[in-house]
Amino acid sequence: MTKDNLNSAQSAVNWFEELGLADFVAVDLETTGLDPQSDQIIEIGAVRFVHGKASDKFQTFLSCPKPLDSFITELTGITDSDLQNSPSFLEVTGEFSSFLAESVIVGQNVDFDLQFLSASGRRIADTSRENLFTFRGRHVIDTAMLARIFWPEFTRFSLNRLCHEFGVTLEQAHRAVADARATGEVLAIMINKLPQRVWGSLADSLNHLIQTTTHRSRFFFNRLSVLAKDIPKPVAESNPSLHTDASPVEMPGLVAWFEEKGVFEQNLERFSHRPIQQEMAELVDAALQDNRFSLIEAPTGTGKSLAYLLPALLWTEDERQEERQVVISSHTKALQEQLFSKDVQDIALSLKHRISAAVLKGRRNYLCKRRLNLLLRDADQRLSESECLRLLPLLRWAELTQTGDIAEIGGFNEQADPYLWSQVCSDSQACAGSSCSSGKGDFHRAAQEIAAKSKLVFVNHALLMSDTDRFLLKPAPLRKVIIDEAHSIERAVVAAMTVELTAAQFRDALTRIADERSSRGILYRTIRANDSLGDELVRRVQSAIDKTALLFGVIRTVFAQLPGVLLGMAADPNRSLRIRFRKDDNLHRTVNRELDDLLLQWREFSIFFEALVSDLLKLRGEEKLPAELLFELRSSAEQINSLLENLALIVEAADRNRVFWVEAGSGRLNPWCALYAAPITISEMMHKEFWQKVDSAVLTSATLTCNGGFRHIREALGLDLVESSRVAETALNSPFNLPEQMQVLAPLYMPDPRQQQAHNEAVAELASDLADQVFRGTLILCTSLEAVRQIGNALEPVARKAGRILLTQRSSGAPYELLKQFRRHNDAILIGAASFWEGIDVIGDSLQILIIAKLPFDVPTEPWVEARSEHLRDAGRDAFNEFSIPSATLKLKQGLGRLIRHQNDIGVAILCDPRLMQSRFGHAIRGSLPVPVQPVNSKAVLLEQMHYFFHTVAV
Repeated sequence: MTKDNLNSAQSAVNWFEELGLADFVAVDLETTGLDPQSDQIIEIGAVRFVHGKASDKFQTFLSCPKPLDSFITELTGITDSDLQNSPSFLEVTGEFSSFLAESVIVGQNVDFDLQFLSASGRRIADTSRENLFTFRGRHVIDTAMLARIFWPEFTRFSLNRLCHEFGVTLEQAHRAVADARATGEVLAIMINKLPQRVWGSLADSLNHLIQTTTHRSRFFFNRLSVLAKDIPKPVAESNPSLHTDASPVEMPGLVAWFEEKGVFEQNLERFSHRPIQQEMAELVDAALQDNRFSLIEAPTGTGKSLAYLLPALLWTEDERQEERQVVISSHTKALQEQLFSKDVQDIALSLKHRISAAVLKGRRNYLCKRRLNLLLRDADQRLSESECLRLLPLLRWAELTQTGDIAEIGGFNEQADPYLWSQVCSDSQACAGSSCSSGKGDFHRAAQEIAAKSKLVFVNHALLMSDTDRFLLKPAPLRKVIIDEAHSIERAVVAAMTVELTAAQFRDALTRIADERSSRGILYRTIRANDSLGDELVRRVQSAIDKTALLFGVIRTVFAQLPGVLLGMAADPNRSLRIRFRKDDNLHRTVNRELDDLLLQWREFSIFFEALVSDLLKLRGEEKLPAELLFELRSSAEQINSLLENLALIVEAADRNRVFWVEAGSGRLNPWCALYAAPITISEMMHKEFWQKVDSAVLTSATLTCNGGFRHIREALGLDLVESSRVAETALNSPFNLPEQMQVLAPLYMPDPRQQQAHNEAVAELASDLADQVFRGTLILCTSLEAVRQIGNALEPVARKAGRILLTQRSSGAPYELLKQFRRHNDAILIGAASFWEGIDVIGDSLQILIIAKLPFDVPTEPWVEARSEHLRDAGRDAFNEFSIPSATLKLKQGLGRLIRHQNDIGVAILCDPRLMQSRFGHAIRGSLPVPVQPVNSKAVLLEQMHYFFHTVAV
């Protein structure tokens, strides 16, 4: 059947009818909270759909015994007066049940609504069998679940987001009928689009997987597998970024690209000649040509990305008989995406020729299709019901992706589901050898092969420093390195090299071997895989299963007792803690005592399991196990041994070059704890493992200097150990007229930030006055989420009265959502902490006032910070002046850098920390800032100066 004939045939089929959705009811509830056992339903909304069209609706408020929380009223618009004289749930059950009839129930994250209905039904029913709202045997569809499966590339799956993606109007969000109607319309559109999103083999795989569960939507997938059986798999569009065989091309010289009316200006609409950009490009070119290390501070507006990418590309093309490659490292995903997807494409557009470039990430970022297919084949033996459901979104994406990079999709969150992802991602042992090549679905191997052939390779700091041999070993290709966001290297590398131990890591490793609650796991598969295994080996495998069962108990006991012991040592046992321990101190002895038995038993098991795996690998003839099972066994043995090494490292706490600490908390359900070990410094490691192996490198950032010099960054990264004649340092001037575009004010009347409550109240009071009197986009940067909460709570009534949007980190959504909302307004207020100090870009009127609550000093009792400071003091140096002040200065410069992002931006920054002007160290910090700081003695003067700036100077 041709594609046209197939489309014609599919359009003639009534998919609503065939999928059992000719008649369905979309349901939504508004509630007083999230707990079905203790919270109440306050509104029910339901809309009936017939063949995808709304035909009838049901709506009612329900009485509530307690006043509504202000948050619920603000979220939904429902007030206590709306609920007065409303019926009880018992009084509406008959009418509501009749409206539902026997129709398929549809909802957005529908389990939430069903749990509330079931709990409400239990309260009025004598027995569970009399509860009308358990919906036994009822067919149910979850729109969020379907979207994750068939549109896994979406980044978010809220009802609001799905409405946006599918063009559905949501007239009154968080009201039951409006949400129910929107949910039904979203489903109707998904069904209409489904013939283009599914094909026969995919429908079969989805049906096979979900039939291993008791999920109420099994009927849908069963029917879909029949309906889609003749639909062929679509041909994936070629991804030009995966082709690295760009032919050589004659390239103009460096200056010709950046000069007025040069290559960039002629070909890029928004490009304009900037002398500072050309200057930086020449510095980068000189470093690459002369085999030197170059530190370049390039302020906002320099255009540094093109200033280093272009000379890097020119260097790779300079001697074509040599294999040349430049590795470009960044810290944030946003910059890596910009470099690869925009800046490289801008060069290609200007050159009218494809650029050989690739992105390479760590192994665990990539899917292995071979492992996924094996997991699907044995899903009933290897996966729990909930794991089967969570795996569904991977299936469609896995068949169409050309990179296998899990960052491509939002339908599956590998960070929230690390165990399940570990079963299907590329694995150093399970993907070893020719049995798992790029051609067989190991996308990490494919990414490595593409990167090896590319002129430009984009990585992140952690990967660059953890796999230096891959990037720096010679002779071929000849590589040089460019490091952007270089101010983040030290913290990024420390984070990447930090060992973390949690109960979940041990449980996941054991579950992979032999699940505690079922006959799933590698060892059970080993017994089932071959009837010819000798009795002795079967006995040993069964013994290993028994040992894992015992270890589960040990893990449970240790990680239940240890948090209680630790919290008992804290001043406030109800608050989480983070405490450093040193070898043989009281806390270390406590940790040692609690973990000693686990270490002993885990070591014994590791030896036993490794010997077992070794013998299983030696089997030949009829006894030989399948290759994929052997790979998984070997991978598990490596995982068990790695945990043993980390556990021993932390229990012994003997490494003087590491800092050790423990974190614990009471948690919502159970107490928890985690143990850590991190390198105190990375300078010697960087010198030995990196700088001595690389010919030349460029390090750049908008913030590298403190007090006019690069000493802090050089020492932190070990560049002070490199021959000084090979290291160049340049701090470029800002291309903006910052003294004209921005004003920095320091209110001296603020309380000392060490008086935390009083200081937060004073910042909130200042922000409230500005919210009421200066209607300009305002960003408030705090150094803790507690400060965000306190200032946000105080500011909320003022912002509401002034009619201004108030957005706060944590309570108002994810950072990217907050920024999106913030940019849409010219007078919104955004309060954020760590993630908003750098890497965000807000141009124009949306941000004209920046309030920095306090100087961003590290908390001195943070384990790594404390150890880093001790390391300096032990060497006879001033830790405060040589570490604390430079670190705070760089972060403050990053924060101030949020204000002026374009040559037409204007703004006022208010630094609410009087220590900036009144302390001895304040002078050093002020000397590093881009414009002079103006002290003000009163709120009236501050407001007057702001008014003068906005209406006179900045006009």
